[in-house]
Amino acid sequence: MINRDVFKLPELIGDAYKNAYPFPNTYIDNFMDPWVLQKCREEMDRYPFWRQDKTSYVEHYQVEKYYTPDIVYDPNDVEILAANAPTTKMVLDYMYSPEVINFVSELTGIPDLLPDDQWVGAGVHKIGAGGKPGVHADFNINFATGLYRRVNILIYMNEYWPEEWGGNLELWDKTKNIYNDWVPREKSVEIAPLFNRAAIFNITDDAFHGHPHPLTCPPNQHRMSLALYYYTQDRPDYEKAPQHPVIWYDT
Repeated sequence: MINRDVFKLPELIGDAYKNAYPFPNTYIDNFMDPWVLQKCREEMDRYPFWRQDKTSYVEHYQVEKYYTPDIVYDPNDVEILAANAPTTKMVLDYMYSPEVINFVSELTGIPDLLPDDQWVGAGVHKIGAGGKPGVHADFNINFATGLYRRVNILIYMNEYWPEEWGGNLELWDKTKNIYNDWVPREKSVEIAPLFNRAAIFNITDDAFHGHPHPLTCPPNQHRMSLALYYYTQDRPDYEKAPQHPVIWYDT
């Protein structure tokens, strides 16, 4: 399913990923077989079982965002996705295969990566007109497995996405506040959510990202992506912190 040339990337770029600014990241165009990704998008355009976090705190920062599956909402959600979007589920499963995990490990330099078979937050994401996820640092420990979250891969499924609609993934630089905590300082990198582009980046408590400006796309359009999260049993001590949920910031 993945373009075979992609697997050559770790050797070609060497340490460029690990040394990227403001934290380890890259994006890869023509990531997958486009026909497969088009089929995923067709399935998800018809998909009716989207979930949404409606807690007031999250709604302030995360507007018009939908996702699937959500086994907290419904323990059968993974099976529902497989039954109604079989190609999408097949692609998601493949992204957690040993072949892909080995590629992600080589690219990032993080050994012994593991998939999340509980699908905590991963799967498919959809954001509608006026929607946004504000700048944030992701949750650091998977509440269902206790594993440390290390890497995100977002594969965009937007065949037509004009620049004026917004929605670029923003990676933010950081600074320390008076409490000696890392907080976002300014946008450093933008990645447009173009069809068959994969954005890959490390997850730490100072890896701030999001698209804080509401989408200006028409009401019948959605910014959609496959979202894969990769974990390890342990992580370097200097990256450890007490378990926390997503940390949102006003920017």
